[in-house]
Amino acid sequence: DHFPVDWHPHRGFDILSYLKTGVGRHGDSLGNRETFATPGMQWMSTGSGVEHAEGGGTPKGGVATGFQIWVNVPADRKMDDPRYGTEPPESIPQHEVAPGAQARVLAGAMGGHAGPFKTVTPVQMIDFELAAGASVAHEVTA
Repeated sequence: DHFPVDWHPHRGFDILSYLKTGVGRHGDSLGNRETFATPGMQWMSTGSGVEHAEGGGTPKGGVATGFQIWVNVPADRKMDDPRYGTEPPESIPQHEVAPGAQARVLAGAMGGHAGPFKTVTPVQMIDFELAAGASVAHEVTA
């Protein structure tokens, strides 16, 4: 398989790739080969180690937009078995948090909604989308 980002190893991290536009692709040493739709995500808990390749793009050469977040795993969990998954847009909870403000919960919980990515280290990952003129305040607890 050819990927824009060639095969490389990771160990001891939880990694989330979230795309707002474009197409995401993933292949790994566990045998997974997937393409995921937007707005969707793929996650990987690398544990004791996994090699993977990734990339994507858009139809007709458009620009892909999104982000990737890495969370370090505690030392006593770095040898866990690796895990991988993709989440289609419909499996990511979305709700209005204020007039003109939508929240998609990717990991952790917010307002009674739990995200599909279960990280080893507890975190909260939320994609807020605001209409012009909208605002939202979000309290982060320690």
